[in-house]
Amino acid sequence: MSGKVVHANIDPSRPQLRADPRVFPAADSASLSDAAVDTAQDAQALADQDNNYGLIDHNAGRKGRGGGAAGAVPPPAAAPVPLDTQSSDVDPDDVGGNRNYEGTGDLICEGYLNKNRGFGTVKKRFFRLSTTEFAYFTKEAGEIINKIDAKHMQVMTDLNKGKFRVFFDKGFGGSGSREMLLEAPNTQIKLRWLEAYQKMWDKRDTVLLAEGYLTKVQSSGGSNTTRWFVLTNRDFSYYKEEAGERMATVRLENVLSVNIKDQKEFQVQANVAFTKTGANEVLIRCEHISIRNRWLTAFRAVLPDDRVMAPF
Repeated sequence: MSGKVVHANIDPSRPQLRADPRVFPAADSASLSDAAVDTAQDAQALADQDNNYGLIDHNAGRKGRGGGAAGAVPPPAAAPVPLDTQSSDVDPDDVGGNRNYEGTGDLICEGYLNKNRGFGTVKKRFFRLSTTEFAYFTKEAGEIINKIDAKHMQVMTDLNKGKFRVFFDKGFGGSGSREMLLEAPNTQIKLRWLEAYQKMWDKRDTVLLAEGYLTKVQSSGGSNTTRWFVLTNRDFSYYKEEAGERMATVRLENVLSVNIKDQKEFQVQANVAFTKTGANEVLIRCEHISIRNRWLTAFRAVLPDDRVMAPF
């Protein structure tokens, strides 16, 4: 199977980057038309191709990778199209624009990509991926053509050379297609987009539970230090100061216990060393018992009760 998975250790419960089973040598590459769902005949052809090549579609219940029929024939090859080639200005996905649209969410990646529609039809568009949406424009700072909530991006697959394919769980664009074949100028830029897709899901899935200044108590008799502590549904970290350098972090799956040590203190212990000094635990002092209890409650929201002492 061709194709490269950019991130091997991906949470299986989330949309993933996957190697596309429908990858063929460059000379035989073909793009599926975005308009393949416009007619029942094309829709059936698309379903038949999925059956033949064992396409995996997140949360769609299609059959697994490698389950294609023996001797399956790839789609007809399309003539190679230069990256900077543009076809007619008529594009079924062009549904009206807004030159002043600036997008929403935190920007993760943007730049020019070729939008391939099959049969040699290529559009050079400016794409933008943020934490909340995936959109493309006529050009940089141009009119928006279409956008979709990023939560509907289900799979992004790595194809040969600069090509990659994006699958959605709902129709996107004027054609209503659930997939889009894109091509970057080179493989480096393509990998940047694949990594950006993973980063988008990381940011969307991270939930902040508690943050604030707390005192890190030195067990060896050294000077106590004030640090900015952050707890998310993924990890526990502390920084030199708010928005400053990160000093230490530990994944929640490595946290063994969160115990009360005093009215204003609690201790976080892990099964791995996570501080700069190589310690696997940190003792924390709060200004008030109510602050300590707020942190304990936050930990109990993401860790089993037997690992976190109940606040009192």
